[in-house]
Amino acid sequence: MKLCFRRAYTFVVVAALLLPVSVPIFAVLVQMPRDRASFAILLAQPVPAVALRTASTSVVVTLISLPISLMIAILIRLAHGWLRITGLAACTAPASMNVLVTIISWLVIFERNGVVGSGMRILGCSDSLPPLLYRPEAGIVVLVYSVVPIMVLINYWGLSRVSPRLSETAVLLGARRVHVYSLELVSAIRPIALSGTVSFVSVVNLYLIPEFLSGPSAGQLGYLVQQKILTSYDPGSATVLSLLLLLISAIPVGLMLLIEKRMG
Repeated sequence: MKLCFRRAYTFVVVAALLLPVSVPIFAVLVQMPRDRASFAILLAQPVPAVALRTASTSVVVTLISLPISLMIAILIRLAHGWLRITGLAACTAPASMNVLVTIISWLVIFERNGVVGSGMRILGCSDSLPPLLYRPEAGIVVLVYSVVPIMVLINYWGLSRVSPRLSETAVLLGARRVHVYSLELVSAIRPIALSGTVSFVSVVNLYLIPEFLSGPSAGQLGYLVQQKILTSYDPGSATVLSLLLLLISAIPVGLMLLIEKRMG
């Protein structure tokens, strides 16, 4: 009787967890074109180049953001009182900011007569200031700004799981501080992997930032899917490209699950 109850309970819990994820994916699969010729779009330009650019941009932003977010998370954890609360609040504000507000804010910062330009003009260096907008670097900077706060909160959660008392006990027993900190980082591998996964997937979905701040030359796959619906109204091609977008996003998720399996 207890075994049947456990199995039923497990089934209900798994179904409740998978249902919100499976329904949208199932809806996309139902709309998948029956015609094989629709899948030819995957090999037609500019799809391969845009897909590669989307994946590479996500990797670059994640690699830049990981050490920054980890360093900030460590500093917040070492802080106390209002200083720690201020650090967490400073990360929560950008993490909850609407993407359009972020884009408009950085347009004001990067434009020729914006915050940076006005500051350089006051310093008398406006003539040597290169254009900041519509360059690949502009999109990278704003993407890093967008994902770092979320990664900090995840890494902080992972580091806070390590008991300070255990760390102090290890030091009293003769362990070196560097060794204790290295053990804390090892224990935070799972949150670090999770934060990297969240960063990668977030960059894939923040396709409007490179489009508005770096220009069409840095366009992402998500924007291409959007154009297939809004401009040409081609649901078949949009569905195929959405599946490719889903596959790109699934790669870091698979790596994170592999790490979780290896760590038991």
